[in-house]
Amino acid sequence: MDSKYHIELVEKALADYFSSEALKVIIKSNLNQDSIFGQIGHNEFHFDNNAIIEGTRYINSQRIKVYNYLLINLPGKAWKAFGCLLHAAHDFYAHTNYIDLLKIKNNTEIFSIDSLDFLDDEILSHPFLYSHTAYFPLDYLISAIPVTGKYLTKYLPENSHAKMNLDSPSSGDNFQWAFMAALCRTKHEYSLIEKFLLTKDRSLLALFTDKEFIE
Repeated sequence: MDSKYHIELVEKALADYFSSEALKVIIKSNLNQDSIFGQIGHNEFHFDNNAIIEGTRYINSQRIKVYNYLLINLPGKAWKAFGCLLHAAHDFYAHTNYIDLLKIKNNTEIFSIDSLDFLDDEILSHPFLYSHTAYFPLDYLISAIPVTGKYLTKYLPENSHAKMNLDSPSSGDNFQWAFMAALCRTKHEYSLIEKFLLTKDRSLLALFTDKEFIE
């Protein structure tokens, strides 16, 4: 997703849980995934080029890092790992056909926050779940020159980044559902870590959020 939407997702979902300082680090780490160093050779960061399994493993590895960093009193690194995790989680909905498959399964074009299943097991294991492929050089030219890029899109395959991505509202109606799914997923990822830390050591949750935990 475009940077502004990664920021909006983190702020909407997590502002009530983290200190402003922690939130800044989480957001910065999230956005750094889109740097040149995060783009080259790291399909797992963005679920690009059908890296569904690799992306899922990456998210799981970042959850483990969050806990391990907290254990050795390095909350800053835990926030960075969480930001990386969230970037991949957001891009899963923006760079795959998950929303299309969800629409087909539910036979609907409209979802509500309560009916949008952001982790549907049937779709997550669906044989036709795939992510976009980045075609060089047209996909990159389109990203670099958005004004004329739309005219080049017609020359790309249907599974290209230019045709599939749900990175912003300009991508079409499915963007709103990808954004909503990513928002639910962001809250879910925090909830998973919160529950785990509460079962291990409540002080770790206070360290993670940079706030005193109040039961």
